[in-house]
Amino acid sequence: MAGRARIRELMMGIEGIALLRTAIDGDEEFVEARVAEMRRIADPAESLVPTSDEWLSEIDATRGYAAWAPKYDSLSNFILAVEEPVVASLLAGVQPGRALDAACGTGRHSVTLVAHGHDVIGVDQSSEMLEL
Repeated sequence: MAGRARIRELMMGIEGIALLRTAIDGDEEFVEARVAEMRRIADPAESLVPTSDEWLSEIDATRGYAAWAPKYDSLSNFILAVEEPVVASLLAGVQPGRALDAACGTGRHSVTLVAHGHDVIGVDQSSEMLEL
């Protein structure tokens, strides 16, 4: 699927998600800052958002992970930051043995398993992730 880059809509959506995450217990200063940012994004006179006539195409997961692989472990990702301590604590209590790390990506959890004495087999659909 191809379409024009809609930077303004993308930025509004991101701000909207930030507001949703704080809908119940968000602090007022944060909420006010997000709303102010959304007003600036929506106002063409502000020129906050670059205009773009660039056509974008959606890519499949195989090509997406291939492109993402070189930067996957170095980019800030709040989901990984939340997940890793939980998985590490679960793995810490497992006796060493043979382990399958399915959809292992770059092998983040495989490294933890090996450090705990496991014999690990990692599989993933992305050869670029596996190379790392």
